[in-house]
Amino acid sequence: MAIAIVALTAGCSNLPSSGPSVRDFVDNAKSNNPIGFSIVDVTPQVIDALHYEPIPAMGTLQANNAGTPADTIGVGDVLSLSIYSAGPGLFGGDRSTPQGGAADSGVSHETLPALMVDGAGNVTVPYVGKVHVAGLTAAQAQARIEGRLHEKSIQPQVIVNVATKVADTVIIYGEVKSPGRFPLSLAHERLLDMIAIAGGSPHPSGDLVITLIRGGRATSERMDLISDHTEENVRLIGGDRIRVDFQPRTFTVFGAGGKVSEIPFTASSISLDQGVARAGGPSNFQADPAGIYLFRYVPPEISERLGMPRGVAPVIFHVDLNEPYTYFAMQKLEMKDHDLIYIANSGTDQLQKFLSLIGQIFGPAATYRNFVQ
Repeated sequence: MAIAIVALTAGCSNLPSSGPSVRDFVDNAKSNNPIGFSIVDVTPQVIDALHYEPIPAMGTLQANNAGTPADTIGVGDVLSLSIYSAGPGLFGGDRSTPQGGAADSGVSHETLPALMVDGAGNVTVPYVGKVHVAGLTAAQAQARIEGRLHEKSIQPQVIVNVATKVADTVIIYGEVKSPGRFPLSLAHERLLDMIAIAGGSPHPSGDLVITLIRGGRATSERMDLISDHTEENVRLIGGDRIRVDFQPRTFTVFGAGGKVSEIPFTASSISLDQGVARAGGPSNFQADPAGIYLFRYVPPEISERLGMPRGVAPVIFHVDLNEPYTYFAMQKLEMKDHDLIYIANSGTDQLQKFLSLIGQIFGPAATYRNFVQ
């Protein structure tokens, strides 16, 4: 009997467990740490360092703003031309005579079929030939065509309308209600404007990732960050492509909590205390309140502020719920997508498992002995 108890005691550390203990974390950080993670206690100073996290630079695409103004004619645009002239017209079109005037003093006008701007930026006008209009406004195109008609017509006047805009358009697709091609206007639409024009998305903004593709470069960011930072809401130019993806934010929970689970945010932002609460909190019988851990990779700017070598670094943020001030710190520590919360096992949990095992082994024997007696 004594030998069995000694053997069970020696194997106590091998009893089933939901994960490492607080001591295991400390020991592994010192001796068994192949990825070089650091354990950082959550303090007000650490919270301040995390608040300096830089926002991604969607705005850097603004520097690559090589597009043309929205009121200029571009390749692929379709123009509508109306030509007026005094006296007989070149095209033999409709003529109108002023009241009381002679027929020869009338005005002729002709509306030409739709003209598409070709790859060289030209349109072909009868009796004029090719006229380069790409890069011009409608008024400038009118003046250029009128100048070419002066030798062929009497007091020509031209009206140019852009019937179909192709050059200065953007394409939006993905999780929006009305994907498609949309023209830019003199209102100088920005990224969020165009998403609204496309009908918006049925999903929460925090779960939407917006990708802007411009000039061979692509930058992605969550929609709520773009809404909060005006410099990220860049002005669009012709040829931009916008993709809207639904990517729900989640965090995972392991250890001595309610159960291992992946939990969606369901809010624009949640703090660490809310995350622990949504996971069911530490188990009264299994968890060590001194061992709440948040796993996260931090960017170089943050690792440097935390006193670590600059670079993307794996960090384990540690919270001791035995210390009252940590509850305030948890309210300030904002959760990120793909964060992992681990609730450590307590030492008494292992002892309870050991005593339960002892009872399972020796309980039947004691019952049998009492029965025999």
